Amino acid sequence: MADTIETSILCGISLKHRGISRSRPDLLFLHGLGDSGRAFDEAFESPGLGDYNLLIPDMPGYGGSAGFPDGSISFDGYVSLLCDLLSSQAAGPRLLVAHSMGGAIGSLLCSSEIAGTIRGFINVEGNLLTQDLFISGKAVAAADEGRFDEWFQIDFMEETVRKKWAPKDVTCQRYYESLKVCRPKAFLENSRELVRRSRPSEAYPDGELAWLYTEMDLPKLFCFGAGCPKETVGFLKEHHEEHQLFPGASHSLMIDTAADFYARVGGMAERLFG
Repeated sequence: MADTIETSILCGISLKHRGISRSRPDLLFLHGLGDSGRAFDEAFESPGLGDYNLLIPDMPGYGGSAGFPDGSISFDGYVSLLCDLLSSQAAGPRLLVAHSMGGAIGSLLCSSEIAGTIRGFINVEGNLLTQDLFISGKAVAAADEGRFDEWFQIDFMEETVRKKWAPKDVTCQRYYESLKVCRPKAFLENSRELVRRSRPSEAYPDGELAWLYTEMDLPKLFCFGAGCPKETVGFLKEHHEEHQLFPGASHSLMIDTAADFYARVGGMAERLFG
């Protein structure tokens, strides 16, 4: 816990961490749409996580990760960059903790070239079904109407997040600060991909993201707050996926119920790594 918290630019990604040691397991945290690694600031204050490498990147287009090294904004591109970053900095094993859009990226990471180093997955209200497309669905609808820029800057950021949500919720105040440095192009393209990968199809009756999550063979836990769609909770029950409600929490339960959430993360890390 005494290690200094640092931010480094590695493989084109801004990575917040404290002294990385190859002798310690990694806890990798992935943020959601429009957000940044700030969503997991409390991880560094959690006493149960002091024996692990904490790796908290900003995806390209978010937070301190300004550019798009390969010229594209896609989940597959993000996964490739994460694989490069992780391979260069730490050897694993790893516990993955991913929020919202990060859950979709995390599911793809669990079938990537570094999949063998990932020993567990905590999915924090990650996108699974079309019912989870609350913000991303609105972004795509606005773009289809030719008014995405207006929707993003005025309707969403200012009227909804800053004026409606933030005055009542410190979580949304922090989200607004991340939105201010989010690149609109990344927000829209990632929203489109979330919508596309969530849609039912002949190949994936419940959508690709739902299929990816249920098919992965490793310990996993889906954490959710009071506003999680009932369809998503029903899907988890139907597929016998371990899940946990954090009462009184919003979508960003790792902030709203930080002590309980990070105790749960520490508990899984202890079981996985001893």
